[in-house]
Amino acid sequence: MSLVLLKKGLRQKMKTKLDSLSSGDYQTFNSNIERNFSKLEMLKRVKNIMLYYSIRQEVQTEAIINFLLKADKRVALPVCLPERQLQASIIEDLNQLQPAAFGLVEPRPEAAILDPQQIDLVVVPGVVFDERGYRLGHGAGYYDRFLLKTTHSFKLGLAYDFQVIPELPLESHDIRMNGILTPSRYLEFNS
Repeated sequence: MSLVLLKKGLRQKMKTKLDSLSSGDYQTFNSNIERNFSKLEMLKRVKNIMLYYSIRQEVQTEAIINFLLKADKRVALPVCLPERQLQASIIEDLNQLQPAAFGLVEPRPEAAILDPQQIDLVVVPGVVFDERGYRLGHGAGYYDRFLLKTTHSFKLGLAYDFQVIPELPLESHDIRMNGILTPSRYLEFNS
């Protein structure tokens, strides 16, 4: 089976699992991730943080965004650009967001842009992660391209426990996370 078909099958299988989450499990899992995130030791050292605004059944980030804003961190959210590029746009409040393509929510066009080289921590979404730190996204490659520009950033994936499998099939462009946070554990990898 080709790598493309294998990845497509993994995505579909995981999306089915995500769609079948009960609202109770969804709330519990997200509360645990939020609590675990707030206790991360690295938060004492980082200032510039980019994270995604969650949609559908992704790990919820709204409470984490508010936590970081209250902790006086510089918070940036991704904006999708042409040619499958991302930019990190700074927000000071969730009211500075607007609906965007693909059902996403993004900062408004007037938001200041954060240089990828200045980002200390990038919180990355994914459909599936593996126990070595690799991720499988939605397949468009936006994050793969963006993460190449964040050479000094700690890359943290957020996932539910069932989204972390032993091993993913890899391609040359796949970028390894430095850590993965789930409701029950924190994995850190040497880069």
